[in-house]
Amino acid sequence: VEEAQGAKLPIQGIVDRITMWFVPAVMALAALTVLAWLLLGPAPALAFALVAGVSVLIIA
Repeated sequence: VEEAQGAKLPIQGIVDRITMWFVPAVMALAALTVLAWLLLGPAPALAFALVAGVSVLIIA
């Protein structure tokens, strides 16, 4: 059991590599979305910016 728990499946390496790039990319996209809505969005800009940023995170 200890050996099985310590072993890493090949798919785990693939998932780790994808996650290493996907998570930061999604976070950056959400931050850019919030910034864009804050600067260019209609009033109340903060409310629209937060909704848009959270929407990006949920969809991803």
